[in-house]
Amino acid sequence: METNSNNSAKKRFVQNILLMDIALVIVAGLGSLVLNFNFGIILLALGMLAAGIGTLLGSPDSTAANNPRNQFVKYLNRPVERAADEITYDAQHSIQGYAFENVMLFAGLMAILLGAPFILQIMFSK
Repeated sequence: METNSNNSAKKRFVQNILLMDIALVIVAGLGSLVLNFNFGIILLALGMLAAGIGTLLGSPDSTAANNPRNQFVKYLNRPVERAADEITYDAQHSIQGYAFENVMLFAGLMAILLGAPFILQIMFSK
């Protein structure tokens, strides 16, 4: 039963990524019509924006007081312990695998990949 629920979670995750990509393509298309700007550049910019937001929201809080990266004096001359504590902190404070933040990250990466051929066409056209 656990495998079936895991497969359905993966399926929903992929569906959410595809839906977000379709939304990014539609927004880029409307933006290119309204602004009279190149579709590929808008799609690339939207992809970078979505991937950046997904990355920022999905990572642990870098300004937290209990983050080992902010406790320089505690780990003075103990780099191995600091590295182990940083890895543990990241694992404990990161988001779940199929969260919406990861959907944004992967949809943004796919939008960047979809926008890249348009940018290459602009770069190599005469």
